[in-house]
Amino acid sequence: MSSALPAVLFASCCLFTLLLIRSYLPLRSTPGYVLAPVFLAILVPCSIVLLVPIDLASTSESKGVSIGIVLTETARLIGWRIGYWLCFVLTWAILPILQSFSDSGYQSTRARLIDSLRENARYQAIVLGTGFVFLIYVISTAGVSFRSLYALVIALAYCYALAVAIYLMGHGLVALPRHFFQDASVARKLRGLQTQAVGTYDSLMDATAKLLEVQDEVRMLQERKHNVAPDFRGWIDELGDIVALPESHLSPRERTMLSQGIHSTNTASAPPQIITEEYLANLTRRLKAIINKRTRYQSAWGSLLQDASDCQHILDSIPTRSLPRFPRVAAAGSKPVSFVPEKFTLLTPFTRHLLHVYVMPQLRRTIATILALASIAVIWSEIVSSFAPKLSLLSLSISWGSGGLFQQAITASWIAYMVISSLLSLSSVRLWNGYVLIPRKTSGGSACFYASYAARLTVPLSYNFLTLLPPEETKWKKTVFHSFLGRLVNLTPLGQGFSTFFPIFILVPVSAALFGWYDRVKECCGFSDYFNWGDEEQDGEEGVNAKNWLWREGRELIDRELGQGVNSSTGFLSARRPTGAGGGLSSGGAAATRVRLESGIAGGDDDEGFLGGMFHRVRNTLDTALPGAGNNGTRPRWMGPDGSNSTGGTPEQRPSWFSMFTGVVGESS
Repeated sequence: MSSALPAVLFASCCLFTLLLIRSYLPLRSTPGYVLAPVFLAILVPCSIVLLVPIDLASTSESKGVSIGIVLTETARLIGWRIGYWLCFVLTWAILPILQSFSDSGYQSTRARLIDSLRENARYQAIVLGTGFVFLIYVISTAGVSFRSLYALVIALAYCYALAVAIYLMGHGLVALPRHFFQDASVARKLRGLQTQAVGTYDSLMDATAKLLEVQDEVRMLQERKHNVAPDFRGWIDELGDIVALPESHLSPRERTMLSQGIHSTNTASAPPQIITEEYLANLTRRLKAIINKRTRYQSAWGSLLQDASDCQHILDSIPTRSLPRFPRVAAAGSKPVSFVPEKFTLLTPFTRHLLHVYVMPQLRRTIATILALASIAVIWSEIVSSFAPKLSLLSLSISWGSGGLFQQAITASWIAYMVISSLLSLSSVRLWNGYVLIPRKTSGGSACFYASYAARLTVPLSYNFLTLLPPEETKWKKTVFHSFLGRLVNLTPLGQGFSTFFPIFILVPVSAALFGWYDRVKECCGFSDYFNWGDEEQDGEEGVNAKNWLWREGRELIDRELGQGVNSSTGFLSARRPTGAGGGLSSGGAAATRVRLESGIAGGDDDEGFLGGMFHRVRNTLDTALPGAGNNGTRPRWMGPDGSNSTGGTPEQRPSWFSMFTGVVGESS
C-alpha cells in the first residue's frame, strides 16, 4: 500500500495532539520553548496507536492476504528510535528543566536557569544513587559491557514508567465507564454536583484568602520600595503588576464572604527588614503558584455551576417538553466548545428537550456499557497474559479479524483505549496537588509536568500491549520494537519477571477505584488534607449522613449563586424559595423536578407509574396554585404547614403528605 495513507494518519495524529494542547494551553501567550516540547511529548504516546499496528502487520507474512498498511524495517526502526530517545530526553532532561524554569521566581533568564539546574541536580543525584544499586545487580548478571549499561538505563526507565502506566490505566478503566454511567441520569448528576459544591467552594475561598495574604505582603513591600536596593525596585513593580492582573481580582461576593470572617486574611507576614534576591524570588514563586491554584478552583467552580444549571434546566423541561438554549453562567467564563451548535436549525426547544432527556442518556448508557466490556477485556487479559496468553480476550479479538486494515483497526482501537484511559487518569487523579490542568489557563510548569508523564507512557504501554498477545500467533517477538527495546528490557531476570508478572497488579488500582479504597487510605495515613484521588466513595452510615449534609448545603449554595446571575423565571431556584428573597416564584416544573430528585427518580429516565405520576401532578398543582403555596401566606394544616404541624418534629424529620402515597420522605419546604 502507498505510503500516502500513513502520512495522512500521522498528520491527523499531529492535528489531534494540537487540538488537545489547545484545550488546556493558551497558544498565543505560551512561550515557544514550552509549547514545542509539550507538543512532542504528547505526540509520541499518541503515535503508538499507529506505529504498533503497522509494526505488527509489517512483520507478519501475508500469505496472499492483504496485510494493510506496511512500512519497511528501516522506516519502522527509525520511527521507534526517534520516539524512544525523544521521550527519554524530554522526560529526564528537557521537560524537568523547563518545568522548574517556568515555576522559578527569579527575574533574569540566567538566574532562573541556574535555579532550575540546581533543583534538577538534586533529583538527578537521587536517581543516580538508586541506579548505582541496580548497576551492581546488572554487572553480576549480565557482565560489564556497554550493552549492559545501555540495558540498565532502559530497564530502570521502563520499570518506573510501567508502574505509573499500570496505575493510571487501571484507574481509568474504571473511572471512564463510571463517568458515562453517572452522567446518564441527569438527576443523579445534579445531585453529585450539589454534593461536590461545598468542597469546591471552600477550596476557592481558601485559595482566595491565601491570595489576599500574599497581595497584602506585596503592598507592604511596595510601600517600602524606596528603601530597598535600586536593582530590586523594578522587580517590586512587576510584582505589583501581577497583583493587578484580572485573574487576581476578587468578585464582590468573594470580598463579602472574606470580610464576614468566614476565611481569615489577617495572617499576612510583613516583609523582612533586609530585602534580598532570594526573598523576592520566593515571593514571586508563591504569588504565581497561589494565582494558579485560585484559577484552578475558579475554573472548577464555574464549570460546576454551569453543569448544575444545565442539568436543572433539563429537568425543568420535562413537564413542559420545551428546552430553550442553556444560559451561560457568568462564573463559568468562556463558552465551552459544543459538538452540536446551538444555532443549528433542527434544535428547536422541543427537539433539544428530546435530545437531552431521551437520546443523550441512552447514548451515554450505551457508551458506558461498551467501555465497561472493553475494560473487563483489558483487565482479564492483563491477569491471564503471564500464564495463559491464549485466553487473552485482546488476542482473540485481534486474531478474529481476517487481516488487513480491519485487523489493524481492531489493534489500534485497543491501544487507543489504553492510552485514553491512562491520559484521562493522569489529568484527573490529583496525587500531585501542586500541578493541575486548567482549560485554556494551564501554567507552563503544569504543562511540562503532565507532558513528561504522558511521554513516559509510550514504551510501557506499547510493550505491555504486545505481551498480551501470544507470541506464536502474532509473532510480535519479530517486530522491530522488540528487537530494539524488548530484548534490552528482558536482558536480566529482574526485568523479564517485572514485565511478565507486574501487570497483574492492575487489580490494585481497579479495586481501589471500584470499591472506594482511596478514602480509607487517606484516613489511615493522615493524607486527607493533601491528596485528592479524584473519584471518591464513602461507605457506611457516617458516609451517607455526610453526603446528605453536603448535598443539602451544596444545593442551597448553588441556588444562591445562580440566583444572582440567572433570571428567576427560568425556574432554576427551587420551590422552597419565598417571594422577595431573590425575586419571584419558581415555576411548577422546578417543584416537580425537586420532587423527582429527592425521591431518586431520574427525571424521565425511570417510569414512575400511573399513581405516582398522578400524585406528582396533583401536588404540583396544589403547590403552585393554592393560596399560600410558595409565598408568605398560610397553608392548610393537613398539607404539612410551612414551619410546624400537629405531628411535631423538625422539618427534616416530618413526613409530608406526599410520602404517604409514594413512600418517599421529602424534605419539608
